[in-house]
Amino acid sequence: DSVTPLGTDVVEESVKLADQFIRKYHNPVFFGGQLVFQNETAITKFLHNYIVFQLQREFYYKGITFVILPIRVY
Repeated sequence: DSVTPLGTDVVEESVKLADQFIRKYHNPVFFGGQLVFQNETAITKFLHNYIVFQLQREFYYKGITFVILPIRVY
């Protein structure tokens, strides 16, 4: 399945989509990626604002399985 939400809050839209998938599929697992930079700067911190950790917290409170995968950036 593929869906494309439109909204201003990534976390809110993702939780809404997760609720839809949970109704459609039994016991789904959701994945998120966290970019890991070899040389982190103020700009990379600003651009990659750790939304994946906010998603993890929201999914945890709802009892939804959410796995964060590190993605190394050279």
